[in-house]
Amino acid sequence: MISKFYHKEESQPNNQEDIVISNMVHTSFSYFNPVTFLFPELLQNGKIDLTKTVDYVAIVLHILFKIIIITLFYFELKDVNIQKLMLIIITLTSLNFWIVKNYTGKKLIGIIWWNLKEELDIWYFEKLNKLYPLNKYCKYYFWYCLYLYEIFLIIILILLVIQQKWKQAIIILMPTIENGCQALIYSHANKENEIYRYLQDLTEYRLRRSIKCQFTLSLKQFPLRLQF
Repeated sequence: MISKFYHKEESQPNNQEDIVISNMVHTSFSYFNPVTFLFPELLQNGKIDLTKTVDYVAIVLHILFKIIIITLFYFELKDVNIQKLMLIIITLTSLNFWIVKNYTGKKLIGIIWWNLKEELDIWYFEKLNKLYPLNKYCKYYFWYCLYLYEIFLIIILILLVIQQKWKQAIIILMPTIENGCQALIYSHANKENEIYRYLQDLTEYRLRRSIKCQFTLSLKQFPLRLQF
C-alpha cells in the first residue's frame, strides 16, 4: 500500500485591505513583559499585537487534556486500579486527538488534514493561514506544547520501564504514541516548522556520519584501503 500526500495552500486575497482585524488591543512595551521577552518579533513600534485571530478557547483546550492525563496518571499511581486508569486514559487520549486534529490545529496554526479515500491511503493537508493572519504567539504555543508534552511522556515511559512497572508503562505508551503521531503529522504538513527541519537535518547528518564511519572501519580489515 502506497501512501500519497497532497499539500494545498489557499491563495492570499488580492486586496490586503479586505483583511480586517477587529478589537486590536495593544499593550505598551515593558522589559518585564514575558511575552516580549519570549517572542520579541511580536513587538511592533513599541506595541504588542496579541489579538490577531486569537482563539482563547483553542489555547485552553490544546493543553487541557494533556494536563488532565498527566495529573490523573500521577495520582492514580499511588493506588493503582489498572482497568479504571486505562479506560480513563484511553478516553482522554481520544478526546485530545480529536481536539487537536479538528479544532486547535486549525485555529492556532491554520492546518487541517484528512484521509479522503481510506482504501487508497491518500492523505490531504491544507494550510489556511493564507486567508487570515495568525498570531505568532499561538503558533509557538501550539508547537511547544506538542513537543514538550511528547518529551515529558517519553521521560515518564523510560522511568517506568527502568522501574519495571510494565502495566503503567503500557498505559502511558498510548498517549505517547498518539501525541507522537500528531507531532509527526503536523510537522510534515508545516513546511515552515524550523524546529522540525533542524532536528530532521541533524538526524540525517548523524545517520550519514555513523554509516560512513562503520563502513570505513569495516574496510580497514582489507589489505587495500579506501580513503574517505
